[in-house]
Amino acid sequence: MSKFNFVVGCDTLVTALKKASRVAFDGYRLVVNGSKKNKDGKSVLSIFACDGNAQVTAAVYVTADGNNGNVVVGPEFANVIFTMAELKKDITLDVEDNCVKVSCDGARTVIPVKEDIKSLAPEKNDNTICMRISTEKLKLAVAKGGFRPFTDDCRGLKNVIAFKPVLKDAGNLKLRCFTTDNNTIACCDVEVDSVTSTADREVIYSLSCDKLISFVQLMDEEITDVFLNPAQVVFHNGNDFFIFRALDNKYPD
Repeated sequence: MSKFNFVVGCDTLVTALKKASRVAFDGYRLVVNGSKKNKDGKSVLSIFACDGNAQVTAAVYVTADGNNGNVVVGPEFANVIFTMAELKKDITLDVEDNCVKVSCDGARTVIPVKEDIKSLAPEKNDNTICMRISTEKLKLAVAKGGFRPFTDDCRGLKNVIAFKPVLKDAGNLKLRCFTTDNNTIACCDVEVDSVTSTADREVIYSLSCDKLISFVQLMDEEITDVFLNPAQVVFHNGNDFFIFRALDNKYPD
């Protein structure tokens, strides 16, 4: 008997997998939370992939059997789903002790279960600065602040985007996004809607992953919550989480 099973629309599952597949990874973790339901009574399915420096968690609603559960499958899972999605029918996943049975409109594939994979748990503590910002402004900041002219003799951190809260007063809240290679610098300031603290904190949060520019394009909700921690930066957009490990060292001036 299955440990748990669920049914999900093919387009919904494909969209979530395309988001999670933006990181280099060993596999996907599928987590069904039957206690979290939307107004239609559907459960939450979270799909995440992690490469150690960045993690994408895409959440969608599914028709589940009421049980909670989680399972890890290999990267081949996406290929199976993308192929079955061509049938344009709902996809059913039956999770057993050592395999996941994927079926759609008479087609069926069995995928072995993998051992657990690494993950980055979102952090939030007393030192976390929580900012709420328009997603369009965030995309603007990353696009302009993440643009750094490349030169053959550039030094320093080539694939880093840094965030710095500019919190002078409650009426002038901004997020500064910038990159530098010690020769040139690109910088963009955008206003934020709200923040948990207006203290003058000279803290710079530097991301060690160079994929943020492409990741922000996946954010389709109007508002994004940004959690700035010394060890990681978290973007919460709708049901999706984008987590990046931050650098330990301070970004160059």
